[in-house]
Amino acid sequence: MAVFRCFGFGSVFGPVWNYAHIMSVDGSKDAEARRRQRDIYRRMTPGERWLAAVDLYWSLRSLKAAHLRSIHPDWSDDEVAQAVKEAFMYVRD
Repeated sequence: MAVFRCFGFGSVFGPVWNYAHIMSVDGSKDAEARRRQRDIYRRMTPGERWLAAVDLYWSLRSLKAAHLRSIHPDWSDDEVAQAVKEAFMYVRD
C-alpha cells in the first residue's frame, strides 16, 4: 500500500482519502464521493478500518490543538495539551 500525506497529516491510508479530489464546493458530486468512500472502506480489513479510525482521532486532536493555539497564542504547550485532553475527555454522542 502506498503512503500518502493527507491534509497535512501523515497517513498510511492514502487510498481512503483518495476520493477527495472528486468533491465539489456545490455538493454536486457528494453522492459519488460517498459511494467511492463506502467502497474503499468495504475493501479494508477490520484492522485497516481500526487504524484509519485511530489516524482520524489523532488528526482531530492535532486540529483541536492548532485551533486552541490560534485563539490562545499566549498559552504554553502544556496548557494547550491539557485543554485538548479535557476537550476529548468529555466528548459525548
